[in-house]
Amino acid sequence: MMDFEYYSYLLLNHNYISGELPLSICNASLLRVLDISNNELSGILPGCLGRTMYGMLKLSTNHLEGSLSNEFYSPVMWLLDLSDNKLSGSIPPFFNYTYDLQNIDLSQNNLSGKFPMALLNFSSLESINIRKNHLFGEFPSWNGKESNLRALVIRDNMFGGHIPEQICKLKYLRILDLSHNNLSGQIPPCIIHMGLEKSDSPWYIPFSSEYSARRELNFNNTHLPFEQYDLNDPSEIFANSGLELVSKGRLDTYMFKLLLECVLDLSSNELVGQIPKEIGQMSWLTTLNLSNNYLTGSIPDSVSKLRQLESLDLSHNALTGHIPRGLTKLTYLAAFSVAYNNLSGPTLDAQNQFGTFDNTSYEGNPNLCGPPLSQSCFPYHDKELPSSPNEAGDHQSDESIDFLILFGSFALFFVVSFWGFMAVLYFKRTCRFALFTLVDEFGDMIYVRVVLSVRKIRAARRDN
Repeated sequence: MMDFEYYSYLLLNHNYISGELPLSICNASLLRVLDISNNELSGILPGCLGRTMYGMLKLSTNHLEGSLSNEFYSPVMWLLDLSDNKLSGSIPPFFNYTYDLQNIDLSQNNLSGKFPMALLNFSSLESINIRKNHLFGEFPSWNGKESNLRALVIRDNMFGGHIPEQICKLKYLRILDLSHNNLSGQIPPCIIHMGLEKSDSPWYIPFSSEYSARRELNFNNTHLPFEQYDLNDPSEIFANSGLELVSKGRLDTYMFKLLLECVLDLSSNELVGQIPKEIGQMSWLTTLNLSNNYLTGSIPDSVSKLRQLESLDLSHNALTGHIPRGLTKLTYLAAFSVAYNNLSGPTLDAQNQFGTFDNTSYEGNPNLCGPPLSQSCFPYHDKELPSSPNEAGDHQSDESIDFLILFGSFALFFVVSFWGFMAVLYFKRTCRFALFTLVDEFGDMIYVRVVLSVRKIRAARRDN
């Protein structure tokens, strides 16, 4: 049996290790980093692991069973990853004693029960991932204390209730994935305030210098491959940890160290009401997914202000009106769908990157027309239509302003010309005399012509 007593780093990830975890691993008093992820481990998760002094514990992607122990109270643990196992039971409130915990991943297990309130009240946490479990109950509100949370992923559970407004107070939250639950009510307009501040700190916690002086377990002389790590740069170890997110229609894993995605995913719930008009203020978003809900109203014009957006999915709702033509300004857009709504008017044709989207991006809207759909917009073909009622009002307002400018220009020209002419007559006596003489001569000529014409008409009548 291996003696773990003298090692501080035990990195055995991505091998073919099978069997159960030996209880002797809990007696490794110097061990600070334990990574046996992506192996074939089975059996019950030893509860004694929670009493160790590990800073990082990664046992993800194995076949471990059992429940989470109430004995998890390590005061120095900053990363706990037990994802993709067969753990069951509820999530215990052990985090009240784990003072430095910053990243927790319990996703893809069989955990049940209600949302653990202790997680939301823990100010040091930066990421929570509990997706693909059997958690239920209302999504809780909490005391809104200062939080450093940057990522909250609870997709694929059975949470209900409304989206609490306390989420709006999470000023560093840049990844919010509440999709595939039973959430109801409206999208709180204040959601635009989440993630307003960008944290300058990197998304990993360096190990203290005392760790780098410890020994590492190296399997260079055995059949197990071991990747060398620079113990003076512990971010290399943490770079192997990541977060799985759905973006651009696919599930990808993003490394924490390189995590640049900014996601708001509320899809596949029971949300109603309109999309908040202020959503354009979330300029940092790269993914916006509100699909498979019961949202109504028009697509806000402000969506076109999300210039960093790479994925936009508003499909399977009850949205009406035109598609804002300003969306063509979203030059980074790689995935787009407004399918299965009640939208009308022309599509965005093949303008800019929209030429890469096929009819599946628009299908299910009987009143939409134009390419790539087969339905023509004739007699409105090539005629630019307003994309929404708001844009129609803006168009009419622009026409009124143009008319006022034209009218004002003519009025100003008339006033300046008239009074300029009068000034010349007032100050130039010769011009004034010439004008009056010309008027008199012109008047006499008109008078003579009128008199002669009248006499001719009278003479003609007498002859008849």
